[in-house]
Amino acid sequence: MTSTKTRFEFSFDSGLAEQLNARAEKQGIAKSDIVVQAVKAFLERRTEDELAQLITQRFDTLAHDLGHIRNDLGAAQNDRAQIKSDTAKILENIPRIIDRLNAKLPPPDSRIYPNRRARFFASIGRIASALVFVEPENERRNW
Repeated sequence: MTSTKTRFEFSFDSGLAEQLNARAEKQGIAKSDIVVQAVKAFLERRTEDELAQLITQRFDTLAHDLGHIRNDLGAAQNDRAQIKSDTAKILENIPRIIDRLNAKLPPPDSRIYPNRRARFFASIGRIASALVFVEPENERRNW
């Protein structure tokens, strides 16, 4: 298989011609090989439009990802606010629970003991049921 080559004639400024001669002599290769390598490199490099398009695509991807991060941050902040609210409700009820647990019950052999005991446990149940966090149906996890 024979390689066909086309002959070109170029004119270089004297300074560029001297640099080409020095480089070819220093590296021990033909000047035409240096010119061929330079032309190949020039033709294979990307144009500014191609680079701009690649950069634009990358920025679009980053902007899209940033949107997801912002959404996640907003959801996390909402969750934090809900947790803070629930915690405040629990903390404000702790003194009432402690008071109920420390309440003096009459001795078990008295007539009023069963009635007071029932009311005591009912009040604890009401307080505890107000503190139970029920996970929304659409967010329930199956472990």
